[in-house]
Amino acid sequence: MIGLAPSIDAYGVNLQANSQETQLQKARKKMDGLINDQTDLEKKIRKYESALDQNKKDQVKESADLQSNINADDDTKKKNQRGSVSSWMMKAIQIRD
Repeated sequence: MIGLAPSIDAYGVNLQANSQETQLQKARKKMDGLINDQTDLEKKIRKYESALDQNKKDQVKESADLQSNINADDDTKKKNQRGSVSSWMMKAIQIRD
């Protein structure tokens, strides 16, 4: 029995080493997965930041276009009002004459 003790001890050490190696491989695989996740998330963040910047630019442009349309409508209304007043005055002058 005493002669088997070193073999049994060596077998136990081998089992522990194999178990630790398996755990180390699992931990490395998990770490690799987390690093890949980080890379993917960073790409998504850059994509969303770019989309957000473009959206802000589009909002500024749309706001300017809207204001331009509002101003154009106001100008048209003023011209129509002046035209209405002028034609009304012309009719009033013609009636008096």
